[in-house]
Amino acid sequence: MSSKIQKISRPSLHFSGIYGVKVKECTFESSLCDWHNSNNDDLDWARHSGLTSTRRGGKILTGPLDDHTMANHSGFYLYMETSATRNGQTADLISDILTDLEGSRITFWYYMHGQSMGKLAVIVWPISDPYPDRGAQLVWLVSGDEGDKWNFISLDLTQQKMDYKIIIRAEVGGSGTSDIAIDDVTVAPVPESTTPEPTTTPIPGSVITLSECTFQENMCIWKNAPSGIIPWARFKGETPTRQGGNILTGPASDHSLQSNQGYYLYMETSAHRPGEAADLISPALNAPVKMSFWYFMHGLTMGNLSVLLVSSDGHLIQTLWSDKGDKGDNWLKATVKVPVEQTNSYALMFRAVEGGAGTSDVAIDDVIITQIVDPDSTKIIPALTSLPPLADGGSTSAPGGRRSNWTKILYQCNFDHSSHCNWTRPNAELMPWTFRSDSTPTTGTGANRDHTSGQGSGLNG
Repeated sequence: MSSKIQKISRPSLHFSGIYGVKVKECTFESSLCDWHNSNNDDLDWARHSGLTSTRRGGKILTGPLDDHTMANHSGFYLYMETSATRNGQTADLISDILTDLEGSRITFWYYMHGQSMGKLAVIVWPISDPYPDRGAQLVWLVSGDEGDKWNFISLDLTQQKMDYKIIIRAEVGGSGTSDIAIDDVTVAPVPESTTPEPTTTPIPGSVITLSECTFQENMCIWKNAPSGIIPWARFKGETPTRQGGNILTGPASDHSLQSNQGYYLYMETSAHRPGEAADLISPALNAPVKMSFWYFMHGLTMGNLSVLLVSSDGHLIQTLWSDKGDKGDNWLKATVKVPVEQTNSYALMFRAVEGGAGTSDVAIDDVIITQIVDPDSTKIIPALTSLPPLADGGSTSAPGGRRSNWTKILYQCNFDHSSHCNWTRPNAELMPWTFRSDSTPTTGTGANRDHTSGQGSGLNG
């Protein structure tokens, strides 16, 4: 992913209303409803009906023929016009404030057709976080031509502990043929599961498949955990850092379909620092299971990938599996087993840690969780349920991970590039703070280098 799509500019704080988990649906037939354009991006989303300006004249270039709601030229949709734009420019559509009590789901239809199609992303931004560059979470990302048709997406959002907004971000690809359109956007509470409990007695020694996820449609039972700085994102084809003919990092295709149309999950590292982690967590499990998955670790500065066993209150129980370094330009299979002694409720977590230099994208695909029924018992795992809220301060200090607990970082400053970030000096101070990138002048005291990279700038007082 480019640094542009990763950068979360501060949206306008103007909003017209506050709503919680009640259903909000917008067809854009008469207005933008509870959505508005950001004041801090490059382009705007516009209501439109019929052909886009770059598609008129009989030439099929980009954009839809009709809206999705009415399926005719009179129906309205929102779109980003790219005929007079530059590659990498963005348009942000922002929701009003959401109060997430039970977890929310956003569904919408999108249209991405054009020779130089760009990217479309969904981002969750906690509004109480004054520094959205660090607090925002990438939920979903798709890039490239998705065909001359409307496509549907449904996303379950990670339950938030604070009020937040949703950002739908479109990024220009190039050549003016990357108009992106959306329609029929709905935000609603996640419905309770109606899956019935198993009523038949399992055969001792039989294998029960609890979850099998290829990530072709969604993330299934898996969610980004609040302990991670970098999000796991669904993606297809080459990762952005691999595109353009340079094989840098990440896969060229998924494992399920082995094509550039198949989806996988991956951690994009181009805009992050060494040691930062991406955490993906399962729902609560109540008996030992076996999990198999395919993983891809290719890159000059590849970090590590681990599977962790964590308790329901957020504490690390043990590391079940780990691998690190460049494993070649291919998918590899791994299998882990939860110890039979594990009888308390727990969750499984994938943790990927960035190595450095943006060439350490880690990907996973085809994750299968099964249970082998004990020959001496008929106990089976109940229907998968949501993991209870993880306690702040629960230690998950896996080797190599920068994050040591579940507490979310609201602000971070490394003082590189001679920037104070948002720290200021009081007028009455006697001894000023100064920037340094080497040892202090006084022998026998002070630092000899910064902490962030071992060679950058820091504040010295």
